[in-house]
Amino acid sequence: MARHGQLYNCFSENLSTLRFGRNLPVILGLICLIFSSQISAQLDISNQTDSYTISHEMRWLEDKSRTYEINSVLTPSVDLQFKPLKKKRFNQGYSDSNYWFHLPIYYVQQDTEKPDKQWILEIDYPLLESLDVYIKRQDQSIEHIQLGTRVAFAERPLQYKNFLIPVDIQPGETFDIYMKLHTSSSVRMLATLHSSTGLLEDKILTMTGYGLFFGTMIAMICYNFFIYLSLKEKSYLLYIGYIISFTFLQIAISGYGFQYLWPETPWFNTHAITFLMLVCSFLALRFCLAFLSLAKNAPKITRTINFASVGCLSALALTLILPYALMIKYSIATTLLTNVFIIFAGIWALKNGNYTARFFLLAWACLLIGVSIQALMVIHIVPDNVFTANASAIGVSFEVILLSLALGDRINQNQKDNQHLEQVSQQRMQQAHEELRKSLSKEEQNNRLKDQFLATISHELRTPMNGVEGALELLNPEKFNKKQLNYIEAAKHSARDMTELIEAILRFSEIQSGALTIKPSPFELRSVFHPAALKFRKDCHNKGLEFHWHIDKELPNYILADQEQLLLIINQLTDNAIKFTSKGYVTVNIWQDEFEGNPELVFSVSDTGEGIPTDQLDNIFHGFHQLDGRDNRRHTGLGIGLAICHQLSLIMNGRLHVESVVNKGTNISLHLPLVASREQEQMITTESAPSVGKKNVVLIAEDNPVNQMVLRSMLEKLGCIVLTADNGQEAIRVLDQQPVDLIMMDCQMPTVDGFEATRLIRASKALYNDIPIIAVTANAMTGDSTRCIAAGMNDYIKKPINRDVLESKTARWLNHNALPQ
Repeated sequence: MARHGQLYNCFSENLSTLRFGRNLPVILGLICLIFSSQISAQLDISNQTDSYTISHEMRWLEDKSRTYEINSVLTPSVDLQFKPLKKKRFNQGYSDSNYWFHLPIYYVQQDTEKPDKQWILEIDYPLLESLDVYIKRQDQSIEHIQLGTRVAFAERPLQYKNFLIPVDIQPGETFDIYMKLHTSSSVRMLATLHSSTGLLEDKILTMTGYGLFFGTMIAMICYNFFIYLSLKEKSYLLYIGYIISFTFLQIAISGYGFQYLWPETPWFNTHAITFLMLVCSFLALRFCLAFLSLAKNAPKITRTINFASVGCLSALALTLILPYALMIKYSIATTLLTNVFIIFAGIWALKNGNYTARFFLLAWACLLIGVSIQALMVIHIVPDNVFTANASAIGVSFEVILLSLALGDRINQNQKDNQHLEQVSQQRMQQAHEELRKSLSKEEQNNRLKDQFLATISHELRTPMNGVEGALELLNPEKFNKKQLNYIEAAKHSARDMTELIEAILRFSEIQSGALTIKPSPFELRSVFHPAALKFRKDCHNKGLEFHWHIDKELPNYILADQEQLLLIINQLTDNAIKFTSKGYVTVNIWQDEFEGNPELVFSVSDTGEGIPTDQLDNIFHGFHQLDGRDNRRHTGLGIGLAICHQLSLIMNGRLHVESVVNKGTNISLHLPLVASREQEQMITTESAPSVGKKNVVLIAEDNPVNQMVLRSMLEKLGCIVLTADNGQEAIRVLDQQPVDLIMMDCQMPTVDGFEATRLIRASKALYNDIPIIAVTANAMTGDSTRCIAAGMNDYIKKPINRDVLESKTARWLNHNALPQ
């Protein structure tokens, strides 16, 4: 408020001293400044209060385009679009927009005798999929905390079902809180700032309420279960299943499920809600059918309920496939319709003399009222408060008690009829469970088929490409004229492009499925990147570009990282730079920097190419995005290269930074944690480089004749004597007749595959049971190398075969086999 008074005094003084006409712009500016300060008034907190509800103090902005980032929001033009919230709880129903919130906070230490408080920001709606919190300090530094149900629970700064963010603030300090929210669930939020004491006091009542609710549910489950054990009444069993499913539904909605039951599977958190809602609807319908004896007395109503039950079962599998935003609306509609069907059936039963339906009807009326109120609250029709937000839980609490009375009343009056109904209902329940089991089994089979298909595609594409690249490598350039050599070079280039395209597609699929894992290992930085530098230099020379390559001398010789993924990123970034540069230069710099007190490895790729428009910078890391998507575009490609680089950098705990000016060039830098490996450096430098000895006998087990020919030629050029076998069985037969020094084993072969052949060799008591075996295979998915090692193989080479890799690993294992045991 002091800020407003100062502005007002400033305005008064200027108004009294300035001439109105000449200084009208100044006066209007002061008026706007006062007005804007009223809108974005800061929240004053002190150490005398433990909790502040800050939602109604915030300003908010709907970003329908979902393009604003924190730097955009901080600009004056966007800041002016914010409007005051003026509500305790923010609720926009279902929306696909991003929502931004802003609140400046000032910490006033009113009582200097009291100690400073530790503050915690709480967002109390646990179903938000994406929540980014930015804390902007007076020194313009910004702290970013990423939360939401898409993030593993263990990554939260404070382990609680709601989102808790520790806020470090000192007396007299002012800071700004910005939040970006996006979710497929209902867009709701209540923001509160607590001290540690205030948080504990605030949660006592909440946890007490949840404790009473879940305690009631458990008590009703146990009570009805004991009655079921004594009476074997099916309606009790259905009712117990309904209470259990509804209890787990409330556990999922409240956030306790994500906290305690499935913290490592964020994707399941949202799907569990729609899944459990449909299970509740299904069990409620079956319970209604059994309790009111509708199968015998009301065939039309029975058919309607059966049809609705099948609809629930059919939708269960879809909850794991279709988007949550679609399925939650379907599930809410299904729940409301289920209650309407059940109440209609109860009215019919009561009119036809079934007096036990009176408790039944009253119970479902309580639930329908509660569910309807909460559904209307979710879609932003009725106010959002503690009662409407928990209306379904309140309604079900009354429902379970009344239904327990209804069940007891019904058992007392219709013991014989219920025994017959139990037999019929059990059969239908078994059928329903069988349908559900088949549905889930089919879904699991589909997932297995998808993984098998991806692995098969990888194998089938790599196998012919290995033959193409290998055969081209083996051609003797001295036997061809210049024109023919140009044809061969064009074929090599196209084959390499095809292989890189296959690698990109499969890598992108693995990243999207979450199957890709990072495998750090020590390697020599300069020697590993030297071949890549030679390739880039040649590509630049072919386009008439200058190429500059520099590795900082301060970098350690050996580092610990995933060599394969690192090479993939550098290749992709540099290839892109060469592709989009028609004149000038391409520069690659590798150096050591520091980030937040920790060393980091920086790869910078700069060019003088076309550049990237500013409005496209936020989209270039999206999969299949191309700056020019026209049919007559100059540059080809799938548009997934930068998306792969971005995702790999995140998986490797790094980041990509892009700077670009249209028609002037682009600079993309990769920042990764730097881990030196000095022990590996010492070990390697003391060893002599292995080499292939003459007259070493190598057995190739390969069913593809082209790949067999290529591999044979490569090994013979290394001076090896080569034997061949078309499958694992022939390989063992050769071993029984001829000693060999090394086995090159394909994995997929007829009769006996490479895995089984390796296990047979290792399990045999023959002298050849410890011969080194290298897998030479087109199985290049994540986990294939591990599978090869687990089968007993010593090493792994993926197709298409790189001659340098083949020579290095062949030399290594031939030298290893020659060492005294």
